[in-house]
Amino acid sequence: MDNSIVSIVIPVYNKARYIKECIEAIAKQTYLNIEVIVVDDGSTDESPAICDMLENKYSWMRVFHTQNRGVSAARNFGIKKAIGKWICFIDVDDYPLPTMLQKMVAENVDLVVCNWADENHARCSKILSCNRIECSMDKDEEFLLCTPDLFKNIWNKLYKTEIIKENAIFYEEEICHAEDALFAIDYYTALGKNSTIVLLGEPLYFHRRDVKGSLVKDHDVDRWKKTIPFWWKHVDRANVSSSVRDKMYVRCLQNEFFVCALSKDYKGLKQVLREKKQLINRDTVKCWSKLRQIVLLSKNPIIIYVVNRLWCRLR
Repeated sequence: MDNSIVSIVIPVYNKARYIKECIEAIAKQTYLNIEVIVVDDGSTDESPAICDMLENKYSWMRVFHTQNRGVSAARNFGIKKAIGKWICFIDVDDYPLPTMLQKMVAENVDLVVCNWADENHARCSKILSCNRIECSMDKDEEFLLCTPDLFKNIWNKLYKTEIIKENAIFYEEEICHAEDALFAIDYYTALGKNSTIVLLGEPLYFHRRDVKGSLVKDHDVDRWKKTIPFWWKHVDRANVSSSVRDKMYVRCLQNEFFVCALSKDYKGLKQVLREKKQLINRDTVKCWSKLRQIVLLSKNPIIIYVVNRLWCRLR
């Protein structure tokens, strides 16, 4: 098995309660050749002191204190400091299970994606329910880029640092929602056709849902609005086939409608329909069933009427 260094980047902002548990879980890894890069993003609680204390305890841990610029800037800082052949990103309120790195590094491929568990210790991805799946961008491009469970999370993946740095893949620092999905999409599309991606069905990562202070707020309309232009930009520049790009455009379109529904923005919906009318066709039908459920939450009769009419016309 390859014994190269794995760089683990952990952004921290006011999470004093979880830091020790996360770092001690990393200390229990059966894969020993690691460096942990903790980026304290201007925390105002006891996080800086706890990080410094743990740095003195563990020789493989480096702590950097920066001004508060957000989780994306903290991760980008960690990427630039990383010296390992491999790199992974861990949220400080989560933790890896003991064999995570050993099993992922053993694959020795361009990208490894593992399943994860939640508080109920249940497998959280049905897509990753098989023991092991080997994919390539040549044969499985659509599956990899159009399946949310494979790109929406950053913390269940082991990346090659070389690919990230050679292709200048960094997190979008202007947004704080879905930035991890955009990073993963950029990484996938930077891989060559002969690249190998392995999906592991075993849960190797523990993820806490709905932690107070988490940056993930699924229904924060302002964050969604700010994110949407970045989705279009990343899909536009993705090095993928035209058929896959069209399906990725559908997801962008779905996000546009999602925001209009949540914000009860009828004028915004009309503008989206006008600007993106070339994408409103039978190929978009798959997104409508979920969209209609979201639209009903808006309780806006005009938006519900328009989307239902489209649904009936396209089915």
